[in-house]
Amino acid sequence: MADFIGHKADYALETWEKERRLPSETEVIAALEHVNSALGWTPDNPELLELKALLLSQKGFVRWSSGEFKAITDEAIPLYLKAVALRPKWPHTWANFALLKAHRGEFDAQYKEAIEQSVSLGPWEPGVHRVITDAGLYGWGHIDTDTRRLVAANIHRGLLHGKRSVQAVAKRHNKTLLVCGYLPRDKQTIRFCGW
Repeated sequence: MADFIGHKADYALETWEKERRLPSETEVIAALEHVNSALGWTPDNPELLELKALLLSQKGFVRWSSGEFKAITDEAIPLYLKAVALRPKWPHTWANFALLKAHRGEFDAQYKEAIEQSVSLGPWEPGVHRVITDAGLYGWGHIDTDTRRLVAANIHRGLLHGKRSVQAVAKRHNKTLLVCGYLPRDKQTIRFCGW
């Protein structure tokens, strides 16, 4: 039953991502109702916990202009922490957690751990490449050299496998030249960096 109900919320999130749009507030509230109902059946389901955290992020983006993002996503932090405690080897959850921390402007130990774990556990996952590129470039000016190297290595692997999404994210952040100093010189990076 939880899977059936939770699928409605997951389908809504996938639809918004595919259409590259923010949901309406009504849509995100409906999806949150579905995931809350599913969690009523299985409260320790890490996929549903992460799904709720992702939906809270969407709700925060809907209200970004009113300055409510942080308050809305306060609830997402413990959801991610519980999800990674229940399923510590899932790189996508770690990557999404890092991105939430970046959007919240929290470049702290949790942010760094989330980047480290996602890169370590999912080095060849295209979704991890895209999300960590986003989270890492969002916080580039706030992270130490070791974390920059991890993000750059992630970007390099993304360039080797599925470069379009990584390039699009890097272009959006306008930090390509900063990253290029951390990349090896090869065919993919020559094109990416314009060397």
